[in-house]
Amino acid sequence: YFVANGGGYIGICGGAYVCGLTMAEPLYSYCPGALGLMNVKVVSPPWIRYAMQYLEATEERVSVTCAITDEPHPVVYPNQGREIDLVYSGGPLIRDIGNGVTPLLTYVNDIMLPGDVACCCSVFGRGRVVISSPHPETPWGEELVDTGCQEWLYLNMLRWVTEPEISPLFPFLPWGLKVRGLPYPIIPTGAGLMLGSVMGIIGGITLVTTKK
Repeated sequence: YFVANGGGYIGICGGAYVCGLTMAEPLYSYCPGALGLMNVKVVSPPWIRYAMQYLEATEERVSVTCAITDEPHPVVYPNQGREIDLVYSGGPLIRDIGNGVTPLLTYVNDIMLPGDVACCCSVFGRGRVVISSPHPETPWGEELVDTGCQEWLYLNMLRWVTEPEISPLFPFLPWGLKVRGLPYPIIPTGAGLMLGSVMGIIGGITLVTTKK
């Protein structure tokens, strides 16, 4: 009810597993999902063991490359059409993308099948939902090439799910301008990354926020 009544949901890694309509077993025998906030199906936890063994990950996380959609969208603005590196730590394989779901990032290397969705968004009632298999909020560890986490993407997610009023002139004006002309509240980068890191420690991220 929270999201349907105008709340926001960001599901990263484990938070993405519980967001879909169903969770899929390895042989695609579908079972009920936990929340049903997005019209997608995801591969269930056994995929984590397969994926991490396949990648021969030594620290339970690796670097993956994703392509950002060419279509303008507030979550990926102003970097649409680019390729970026992200931290992956056993997030779900998002399949059977249904009506109303907008793919934002797709894998371009063989972590999954090339072209599979890594991040997508949709509306649920009067609320907004974003899920991501890799971690845009996670800083890179010493064992990885230090290309930097994608904090801009994480902050865009936060803004999009908490404030739907965007300028009708988007993308020609900064998407952070509301219809009534007031800017979005500033979200400190350090605070956002700290929140993501702390939630990552206790498992996959399920971040629920409220609108003003």
